[in-house]
Amino acid sequence: MSRRSEFSADLESALLSGAFGGPVRLLKDCGPAALSVELTCLSAEGGGANSLLLAFIQMIDSMLSSGRDFDLAQAYLALFLKLHLRSLSEDPVAMAALLRLSSRLEAGWAGLRASFDQSLCLLSYTKSALL
Repeated sequence: MSRRSEFSADLESALLSGAFGGPVRLLKDCGPAALSVELTCLSAEGGGANSLLLAFIQMIDSMLSSGRDFDLAQAYLALFLKLHLRSLSEDPVAMAALLRLSSRLEAGWAGLRASFDQSLCLLSYTKSALL
């Protein structure tokens, strides 16, 4: 018998409410080893369930849509995919959720690229105006 962690319980309740702030705060407080354990325990093999894997994908989606913690969401997603990609690839619902997440990631990177380009343009203009 395995007991669900506080993160798993918060993630499950956040799935129902749509507010993922609690689980994100819990992950932020984890060290690297604890983070790895929490993400490993989301799968059925680790005592979790497929619904928790989908809830984690939705949590990452909400982090990206909020416009905050973009780099943190990227890091969590990379570890999550490293741990669970094989089981996720066999689930059509999870693959659909990952495809939606992929399009949100592409939009986020496009926004960052536009901001960098604008900053470089302003920097170049300022540099040439001073000379």
